[in-house]
Amino acid sequence: MSNVPAAAANPMVAVIMANQKALRTVIPKHMDADRMCRLALVSTQKNPKLLLCSPASLIGSLLTATQLGLEPGVGGHGELIPFKGRGGYECQFMPGYKGLMDLARRSGQVGAIAAEVVHDQDEFRYQLGTSPSIHHVPAGGDRGAVTHVYATAHLVATDEYQFVVMTKQDIEQVRQSSRSGQTGPWVSHWDEMARKTAIRRLCKLLPMSVNVQRAIALDEMAEAGVPQQNDAILPLDMDLQIPVDADSKGGDSDG
Repeated sequence: MSNVPAAAANPMVAVIMANQKALRTVIPKHMDADRMCRLALVSTQKNPKLLLCSPASLIGSLLTATQLGLEPGVGGHGELIPFKGRGGYECQFMPGYKGLMDLARRSGQVGAIAAEVVHDQDEFRYQLGTSPSIHHVPAGGDRGAVTHVYATAHLVATDEYQFVVMTKQDIEQVRQSSRSGQTGPWVSHWDEMARKTAIRRLCKLLPMSVNVQRAIALDEMAEAGVPQQNDAILPLDMDLQIPVDADSKGGDSDG
């Protein structure tokens, strides 16, 4: 594996290197095992608190992402997130809104799917009832404050559109109930989290594949602070011990 940080700087390198063979046995054939390992290690560089997570939870979360066919840290597919619990830090995989849309399309039952943020200077109206519709024309320049978020999906079988519309207050209620509502992506990428919230609600109205159901469950568990128990899917032959020398050299990585 090339272009990854040295074990002296990142103790998780040693763990992942020791388990590459075992990882390949469970990673889907259409996924690149080496690439997924590199993405996991890049994630630890971006978020050093991942180094404080148990190796089993980090690698288990990586495997969960690969089983779903989503690459952590790439194009809104999802992220490896450290959460602090009673027993220390545990890694969880949190799908992104583009990841949920990708999974919905892969089911073959959904065509176009999208989520948009509406501002008060936009031209926006929608109606429900027997002839549901959405009309949205984004304003140019300063669009003003956020007022709504919506998600739409084209149903292949019926050639109809399904959609959900949420007010900013609706989104904020979801954020406030999240364990990470005051930190992380809710602070740095509010629009993306708002889109994902709308997509997640929309997906519950669509014909869902097993992977979509699993991704939504994982996302809701991460939001609620419920352990995902991703380590349960690890192969029995995995070596999850961090070498003492690497651990001592990498112990200052938490920032």
